[in-house]
Amino acid sequence: MDCIAIIDSGLYAIYWQNDTIWRRKYNGTWSNATKIIEDVLQDFSANLYQDSVEILCSDVSGLIKKVVFDGSNVTISENLNAQTLHNAQYWVTNYQNLSHMIYTIPALGHTGHVLVSQTQGDAEFSPAVRMDGISPICGGKDRFFKPIFVADGHHLIFYQLWQEERARPIFGLGFSENKIAYREIFHGKIGRQNIFFNTHDQLVCCAFLATKHSIHGLFASRGMFGYRLVYKNIINEKMHETVLAEGPQIIHNTAIYIVDGVLHLAFMQGDALYTATLEEIHTPVVKLASRPEKLIKKAKFLAISDAFLADEVLVHKSKPWEILLFDSNIFSMAKVKSSIKIQPCDTKEEKTEEYDDFFDNMEDELRAFGSFEERYKNN
Repeated sequence: MDCIAIIDSGLYAIYWQNDTIWRRKYNGTWSNATKIIEDVLQDFSANLYQDSVEILCSDVSGLIKKVVFDGSNVTISENLNAQTLHNAQYWVTNYQNLSHMIYTIPALGHTGHVLVSQTQGDAEFSPAVRMDGISPICGGKDRFFKPIFVADGHHLIFYQLWQEERARPIFGLGFSENKIAYREIFHGKIGRQNIFFNTHDQLVCCAFLATKHSIHGLFASRGMFGYRLVYKNIINEKMHETVLAEGPQIIHNTAIYIVDGVLHLAFMQGDALYTATLEEIHTPVVKLASRPEKLIKKAKFLAISDAFLADEVLVHKSKPWEILLFDSNIFSMAKVKSSIKIQPCDTKEEKTEEYDDFFDNMEDELRAFGSFEERYKNN
């Protein structure tokens, strides 16, 4: 997925085009495109690690490659041979010299995939641990999960649970519930499964955002009589849902931002771009944006800032370096480099007590899952 990244050396657009991942740097204007890596497939994941962008991608021969870009240099290394893992999705995060890899493999016996976790320290990767059976998330074709940054060493992994339909679909809709779940990753540990959202309609688009004390989601779904957009949050363990839009036109390109402490939601209905400001969670106000755009898509946003928090931003579809909405905030962040430094997390006991609830019964869960790597090879 294309991304907008801010590291110490500046603001970059990193995107795929013509079997190549390119980069552009912003210095008042966007520079010409420069190649990062050639002969790779379109879908790639990107994450911040220290003061670099870490990219995981598949080359045309099926090898998974890790690419580290620090603003000046590009380092490429091979990670896994994925020739037997078709349509897999990969994501890696690092914490204190520990690489934590989340990826998918095709599940045996049905059309879903299995979410898998492995870690790597100084030695090789640990045995693979099976988590859940999943489907492509919210209408995506090859995107099976969404990693959301919370704080250094702390992420949420969102995904759509795979469920066999109980009857033949009507108008493309099944009768089973579509459930969005998440698990927490904290300092290399994986928490239990939590259900965040469910609906009998078909999910077509979604967006997520999280802080240390809140989780936010936007869910566009298609029912028998049209489309619906639902905003859901969990704030201090209290849940709330709000319907933002309904109608016959498709709802797509959902995005969530927190700008100077105020929550902003963005989405498209047909060709029109809408925004909503939720200073009071129970009274959202949806407005037509001042500049409706037809050529819009989403890009991953990689930066750490208290003033601007986002997982994805809206960009121009054919020019993914052109940012729509809040572009002035993003450009300002690039000039204040000290605001996006990743500080090492204090792992003293008193600092981690608040996270204990995330991992109740985790050891029992992992013991029950065990290592499925050998079982998978034998089937």
